Amino acid sequence: MGKKTEGDEKKMLNWQLLARYMQDRIRLQVQYVGGDGSLIERTGLITEMIDRDALIIRVMHGAHQDRLIVVHVHRIVQITPLKAQEVWFAKERLV
Repeated sequence: MGKKTEGDEKKMLNWQLLARYMQDRIRLQVQYVGGDGSLIERTGLITEMIDRDALIIRVMHGAHQDRLIVVHVHRIVQITPLKAQEVWFAKERLV
């Protein structure tokens, strides 16, 4: 078993599916490794894909306090689309 390279991790993401999530404005839960090595979990919408190197995600904080974050592909652990019910509960918690 060889060591994974950055190229291998890029292949693991389904870019067509991510493009569909972006086009359909599907809210996602993104888990990634932060700069300090900790696991970070954010919920938001993909607003842009940068040359298969990074995703720009609009993170919702409620009360119009949204912000954009850049997540580099090599740091992504998991991307999960949220079901409509989960999105509704997330909105309720923010209000």
